[in-house]
Amino acid sequence: MYKEKLNFNIQTINFEKINLQRIVKLIINNQNIYIKLPIEVTIKTENKNIYIIGTNKLHLYKIITYIKYQVENFINIKTIYFKGLGFNAKFIRSKLYTSIEFKIGYSNVRHLLFLNNEINIKQKKKSKILSLNSIKLDKLGNYCNKIKNLRKTNTYTGKGFWLKSDSIKLKKFKKK
Repeated sequence: MYKEKLNFNIQTINFEKINLQRIVKLIINNQNIYIKLPIEVTIKTENKNIYIIGTNKLHLYKIITYIKYQVENFINIKTIYFKGLGFNAKFIRSKLYTSIEFKIGYSNVRHLLFLNNEINIKQKKKSKILSLNSIKLDKLGNYCNKIKNLRKTNTYTGKGFWLKSDSIKLKKFKKK
C-alpha cells in the first residue's frame, strides 16, 4: 500500500465523491476539477491534508501528476508590459499584502495594494514586465485594470501599460 500527500501552494483545497463511478470533485478556492479515479486508488483527508492511497505505485504517480497538471493549468496568468522611459515598479511585501509603487513619469508616483491570498505578482529584475497570476479570474482582471488605468496609454507613441493580449494599433502622425 502506497500513500502520497498532495502539495500545492493553494489556500483551500478539498474534495468530495460524486457517485459510485469513482468520480471525485476537487474544490480549489471555490473552483471545481473533476477526476475519475481507477479502482486501485482512493483519496482521504487527514489534518487538512489530502492523501492519495493506492496499491500500484505507477497508477498512484500517474494520478498525482495528472492532478498537479490540472491544478497548475487552472491558474490564470496575465502579463502587463510597461512601455516608456520613466515607468518603473517597486515592491514592498508583507505577510498579508503586497504594495507596489509605480513611477509614472518624473514626479508621479502611485501606490497599489494587493492581497497575497488573492493574487501573486512577479517581476524579473530590471525588466518592465509584470506577471500576475491567480485562480480567481475576476480578481485578476480587476487588478490588471487597476494597473492599466494608472496611466492612459498614448495611441500615437505606444507608451503606457499594455496587456500581453492587447492588440496595439498606433495612429499615424499628421503630416503638414
